[in-house]
Amino acid sequence: SGTPVRSDTKVGIESQGLTGGAAVTLNGGDASSPPVTAENGELPLPSADWRADLRNVAAAYRDLAHRHPRLFHLHFRFHATGPADHASSEVVYRALRSAGLPDAETAGLGLAFYAFILGYALAEAEGLLRPISDEDEAELRALDPLACPATLALIPAFKALDRDAAFDASVDAFIDGVSCRCNRARRASGRGLAPAGSGSGH
Repeated sequence: SGTPVRSDTKVGIESQGLTGGAAVTLNGGDASSPPVTAENGELPLPSADWRADLRNVAAAYRDLAHRHPRLFHLHFRFHATGPADHASSEVVYRALRSAGLPDAETAGLGLAFYAFILGYALAEAEGLLRPISDEDEAELRALDPLACPATLALIPAFKALDRDAAFDASVDAFIDGVSCRCNRARRASGRGLAPAGSGSGH
């Protein structure tokens, strides 16, 4: 159907077994409630910059989790919740292939990227990525300093946690990992193609 899922819709799910499918029941959903879909211009589009493309997809799902935390968990149950998910997946897969990953790794790391982004976005929407409270701090300071020296040392950082900076650093860490993996593979390929006896020994 072309009816959008509304933000006040009650969602029910019935598993279809090993086929991976499911029957989704939608109850309610007043027409005055905003639809749980991306607005025009919000869907990330492929570009010549694979790093920017991954950042844009990550930001789009983070924003979706902030706007619709009650329905965001559906992304953990379905490979795609609608055409917009397939469009964003295409951006991710193109980005990873453009980075230089072979297809076998692109498939796995593409799904891993979504597992990371969806988990991060949901955790943030639930309040995990927030500065610790005075109660949290008291609990941490009660830890054994010999067993948890790093945790205790990080208390000031936990109190001043910037969730936007943490998100950006996390996405960059994934991107840097992909880049390092591709560069390592290129170096290994270059060594393999070098004529015998021409290497420097390094």
